[in-house]
Amino acid sequence: MALEWFEALENVRNFTFKIITPQGSGTGFLITLREQNICGIATAYHVIDHAYTREEPIKLLQTTTNKTLLLRAADRYVFPNPANDAAIIMFMKGDLQVNTDLLALSPEDKYLKPGSKIAWAGYPAIAPDECSFFSGHISCYLNVAKAYLVDGVAINGISGGPAFAIVGDSVQVIGSVSAYIPNRVTGECLPGVCFVTAVQFFHEFIKDLDSLEDAKQEEGSAELVTVGSVVPAVTPRPHAA
Repeated sequence: MALEWFEALENVRNFTFKIITPQGSGTGFLITLREQNICGIATAYHVIDHAYTREEPIKLLQTTTNKTLLLRAADRYVFPNPANDAAIIMFMKGDLQVNTDLLALSPEDKYLKPGSKIAWAGYPAIAPDECSFFSGHISCYLNVAKAYLVDGVAINGISGGPAFAIVGDSVQVIGSVSAYIPNRVTGECLPGVCFVTAVQFFHEFIKDLDSLEDAKQEEGSAELVTVGSVVPAVTPRPHAA
């Protein structure tokens, strides 16, 4: 039996974080957990761009537990992909309570067809403490950019949030919210589309982490892959907008 959307949101909320920087806020979600101690949170690159390049603090708020974690430059390692407006923040989880049964990513070699219904979640500026629900239908998939255009709304604070679909009785993350692109053809700001970066970059990142950990195992090293010692090779792709 397929999940209801409110059930899917409850599931997604457990992995979703509010990201706060000196310039503003956005959303991120847990995509990898290494040895139960090293977390990887996905977000939109523009959410953390200024804090990352200027080594300013990034604060994570876990609203389901009301726990926070302040990450200074030395406490984190960021894997940026500006071309796709995507980034991964790696850090030691500290007091955060993270679920080890992670959300599934949709297959990297498949995409949802136009007309498919999806949803996304995040912390909008008008309700900054609430993990809010948005939904719409896929308008098209941009193969070169590896991104979706979605008939739906994304407002300040939602950037970086997980976009997800219900597949049978489970939730699959299909990407992260990048932007809302209004229609300005007539000079007015008319309704537009939500731009969602697909999961390919996240799959590449996780595979690179796995390869590095396997290499350490083959070398006979029992130590964990530490934050800052892993630099996955990512080939940026042109952004569509």
